[in-house]
Amino acid sequence: MNMTSELSLANLNHLAEKYLERISLAKDISELEQVYQAAFSRKSGEISNIMHELKDLAPDKKKEIAPYAQDLRQKIETALANKKIQLGDVSQDQTFFDATVPSKDSGRGHIHPATQVIWEIEDFFRSLGFMILDGPEVDSTFFNFEGVNIPKDHPARDMQDTFYLDENIALRPHTSNCQVRAMREYGAPLRAIVPGRCYRNENRDARHEHTFLQFEGFMIDEGISIANFRDVIDQFFKRFINEKTETRIRPGYFPFVEPGFEFDFKCFCDGFCGLCKGTGWIEFGGAGMIHPNVLKHGHIDPDKFSGWAFGFGPERLAMIRKQIPDLRLFRSGDLRFLEQF
Repeated sequence: MNMTSELSLANLNHLAEKYLERISLAKDISELEQVYQAAFSRKSGEISNIMHELKDLAPDKKKEIAPYAQDLRQKIETALANKKIQLGDVSQDQTFFDATVPSKDSGRGHIHPATQVIWEIEDFFRSLGFMILDGPEVDSTFFNFEGVNIPKDHPARDMQDTFYLDENIALRPHTSNCQVRAMREYGAPLRAIVPGRCYRNENRDARHEHTFLQFEGFMIDEGISIANFRDVIDQFFKRFINEKTETRIRPGYFPFVEPGFEFDFKCFCDGFCGLCKGTGWIEFGGAGMIHPNVLKHGHIDPDKFSGWAFGFGPERLAMIRKQIPDLRLFRSGDLRFLEQF
């Protein structure tokens, strides 16, 4: 079935209405599973086909349709999850319930501080037309390393040493493992962000953890330059730090970009402080122009298209905004810490 000719906002709205109605009318888990297969089956699912066919659209059409298609997928996934919980509650309600027994005050939880920041970041980039993607945390060494221009025995692998399940499978050390996957799936032009959990064989201290969150972003199109990155990152810091925040970029080495640079923002202090260590600038993340080899691995012509990519830790942003002194607190499970947010 060729979906390309059928991709329009009207058709997406029609699909949303159809699937949301089917989900609401589902009477048991088996009916819900049928809806899921109709939407997301790898070979014949309507929503899966739409996401796959996006790469064949003309650039202007793709920029118009892609955000709505992504939103459609998220709405249906959320509706399925909520309905599944609801159906589960129905079966529990049929068991004996003694209304005279006093309830236990278990307290109410709330969203983790790192998750709060991630949701804010996603909203910001979604407003700029970026897709929000996800990828596997256990991946092949090709997507983890070779695909992003880190060949075997390259010394850069020592910088991102991770945990291996075998010689060719490892926990991802960065969300860059989704770059080549996204290029092959959607083609160019492309703008996307990839939040997710990463793993490295690190010595734990106040700024480093073996398990951490990372936020990857990239933009690929004809004529993309560092100026485009500066504009986006300046808007980002004005939104999340301060309207008057000053930023800078300086040379840095990352094997998957050329040239590579690091981006910093001006510290709030008047002199020495522990955060900026007296430099007046706070290092925030790494970025650069996507290396031609990475574009080739993604089946994109580097002579026609260019792009930039960046990566940073949302937990570090939470530390700066909420004055959290130690990265290890995020996974400590200490309620004295978590209840402050």
